[in-house]
Amino acid sequence: MAKKQRDEKRPCSSLYSWYYAFGMYVLVRLARFLRYLRRELRPMYIWIRNGFGRTVGAWLHVIGGKFSVLFSALRGVFVGRETSFRRHPLAALSEIFSRFAGVVRGNPRVFGRIAAVGAPLLAAVALAVTLSYWTSATFGIEVEYDGTQLGCISDETTYHQAAELARSRVYDENGTFTISDTPKMSVTLVHAAPMLDSGELCDEILRTKGDAIAEATGLYVDGSFVASMESAAELATVLDGIKKTYCTGDEKERAEFIQTVEQVDGLFLSDSVVSAAQMQEKLMAQAVVKKEYTVQSGDTLGGIARSLDMTLSELRAMNPSLKGDTIYQGQSLTVQRPQPFLRVKVVRTVQYTEEIPFSTEKVKNDQKPVTYEKVKTAGVKGSQTVTAEITFIDGVEQNRNILAIDVTKNAVNKVVEVGTQKVTVGHTEIVIGDGVSTGVLLWPVPICRNMSRGYGRGHYALDICNGPVTVRGKPFLAADGGTVISASKGWNGGYGNMIRIRHSNGLETVYAHCQSLSVVTGQKVTRGQVIGIIGSSGRSSGPHLHFEVWKNGKRVNPLSYVNPYN
Repeated sequence: MAKKQRDEKRPCSSLYSWYYAFGMYVLVRLARFLRYLRRELRPMYIWIRNGFGRTVGAWLHVIGGKFSVLFSALRGVFVGRETSFRRHPLAALSEIFSRFAGVVRGNPRVFGRIAAVGAPLLAAVALAVTLSYWTSATFGIEVEYDGTQLGCISDETTYHQAAELARSRVYDENGTFTISDTPKMSVTLVHAAPMLDSGELCDEILRTKGDAIAEATGLYVDGSFVASMESAAELATVLDGIKKTYCTGDEKERAEFIQTVEQVDGLFLSDSVVSAAQMQEKLMAQAVVKKEYTVQSGDTLGGIARSLDMTLSELRAMNPSLKGDTIYQGQSLTVQRPQPFLRVKVVRTVQYTEEIPFSTEKVKNDQKPVTYEKVKTAGVKGSQTVTAEITFIDGVEQNRNILAIDVTKNAVNKVVEVGTQKVTVGHTEIVIGDGVSTGVLLWPVPICRNMSRGYGRGHYALDICNGPVTVRGKPFLAADGGTVISASKGWNGGYGNMIRIRHSNGLETVYAHCQSLSVVTGQKVTRGQVIGIIGSSGRSSGPHLHFEVWKNGKRVNPLSYVNPYN
């Protein structure tokens, strides 16, 4: 068994022995080759080393000797001419050059070799120094303005930018300030002094104006120069004061200018420097005046807004008294609010209590006529606490963002019982209107503008009669919405068939001498609704409409409320 194991290990041992022997053989041969190479090349190395040393050493020895002779000759000048050299240093210069030239002439080969080697080296050094100097040198443009050297700039564009900047920094109402676009310019080599940028050159240009220039703080609004003040702190105080005029002092508000406002410190013309009061007057001056529009026949709120290139919400914001979309002929609307030059936006967080309107519920009663109306439950308004963020521009509210609503009292709806049975006048069923009073009265007879009698001298009404067309049998209208408090036929003290309508704001209108009536007592009518036919009942000399206007129980001149030509 042991013999078998020895036989299995024998091939590995033989391979290892072969590799070992081969490696040792290679190393021995390589060592012998290196010794051979060293032995063969050594004489050549020694010859080159010794030859170079002898040649260079001898050459340096010769040159050193010649320079020693030269220095000895030059030294003799000072030793031999000590008295004259002390009298004046330049007295020995001619002899120095003479001795130097004599040594060079006496050793032409040596100094020729020195020149052959040194001249190219000196030329190379000189070239390198020259290139370094000119490549690192910077060229610029020297600017001379009105005989004054301003400095150097990189290109002409810098000057034009500086000139425009100088013009923009000058408050010049009379147009007397000018900046030349063609100063004297010349190319120059810039050394240690830095080049000017447009802002620095602008200051230099303005300094040439002498006493007309002052150090100040200029105010720019949307990039346009307004004026300047001597003190930046005083200018800031003026701006803060303008903001405070629109503030209440509440901690929960913030104010800012709508335009971009910038303070710039620099040089400005003395004429542009103003006091704090003058600056405030400029900034608070009216830049946009108030404009109003009179509503014409056929106008709508949206149409007016479109014609003026504004939104409906903007028109509403300018006219907070508007209720809904209803407008009337002759009504005046603000279409442009006055605006100061410097506009201020204030955002204020407020908390307030407002009413919650109640709704009206109608309960039908089939046993009553349509003119019947009775309140079964009175409506009660509720209340709520509102937290809102309100945005004001120039003191006028522009937007209201509701942050939170806390209902403190719920509203109670109004319940009204109304009849449903039809009511007719003659053979015509009456039409129930909305009963809404606008406060603006219409001319009650659209087809006729003629009057036989006016208001005064015992006649407190308008008699609208024939001319140029007949009015007999023509309809007349309710001058405004409201409730018919009287619709009676008969003599009625000479009024004949008559109607009395109660409107809001204490107004009532009376229509008399009618041929027929189209309404009944208690009926609600709409502004412009047909309410009867013109006739000549009662004490009347011909067909006409007797029209009266009452204010708080007294008759007033109808022409103060209606216009026959509108």
